[in-house]
Amino acid sequence: PPEKLQPANPRPLLLYASLLEKRGQKDAALQNLVRLKRESIGYGPGTLYYADFLLRNGKPKESLKVLQFLINRPDLLEGMQRAEAFAVAARTFETLGMLPQALRFANAAYRDHFNKEEMEDLLFRVKSKIPSFRDTYSIIVEGRKNEKNKVLERALSLYIKAIEKNRNDPMPRSEEHTSELQSHLNLVCRL
Repeated sequence: PPEKLQPANPRPLLLYASLLEKRGQKDAALQNLVRLKRESIGYGPGTLYYADFLLRNGKPKESLKVLQFLINRPDLLEGMQRAEAFAVAARTFETLGMLPQALRFANAAYRDHFNKEEMEDLLFRVKSKIPSFRDTYSIIVEGRKNEKNKVLERALSLYIKAIEKNRNDPMPRSEEHTSELQSHLNLVCRL
């Protein structure tokens, strides 16, 4: 049993938990992550992985508690890890229906994360659930799906529709919002 083992280096324990999860042994992975948290609470990457693990396994409230610990101690994570923590927090808040917080963290993740396309998808998905953005961003999300499935004609028409909707919307939009739409249209036109 894990409780009878000597305290371990957190990196191999995290790797082992990750491998167990990939092999479908979620209970064993959870057991190792709980041990990692108990023995190395100050190991930020392990704590972040634990929060993400909880979220992926349908426990967003527990994940949020772990993330709050990390958010209160930003020095436990370095730059890219912090950006990943923002992304996990955005997905957690989105799952819990806390959309303003999800949007805030999705924006932070988009700014700093290395995978801009994945973070853009997250940001657009969150915005598509917020009433003030819903119509335009729902169209963009659908357009991105078509773009990824190589249905470029449909993607192009959806992006144009989103731009037109944005222009006709009585609620003023920021330049950033308009440039996001324009950049997707330009990308599809290049393809």
